[in-house]
Amino acid sequence: QLTKYKIGIFMRMAHPQGGALAPVVSLPLSVAELSDNNDSGGVTVGSVTFSSESMEDLLVGSWPIDLYQWGTGFDAYVLDAVGSDVVGPVKFNIMMDETY
Repeated sequence: QLTKYKIGIFMRMAHPQGGALAPVVSLPLSVAELSDNNDSGGVTVGSVTFSSESMEDLLVGSWPIDLYQWGTGFDAYVLDAVGSDVVGPVKFNIMMDETY
């Protein structure tokens, strides 16, 4: 049931650990744009996108992420209802203002 799925952002290499580790921030998948590219009716192939506007009201955690506390490298996962990873990680970095 996709209504209980969410996008979870973790410190690089932290992994959701079957739902035992809470993400730094998360966003319900129901507010993300979901593209189903599978003709069988199930969502087994597709993409998930979200914007800063969709995050404002439903984000769980603190945004922007405190880079001094969490570092600059992150992994994003699609998580199921118990917090286990379904898809991921997608790796990304956030640059600090002082970097360049």
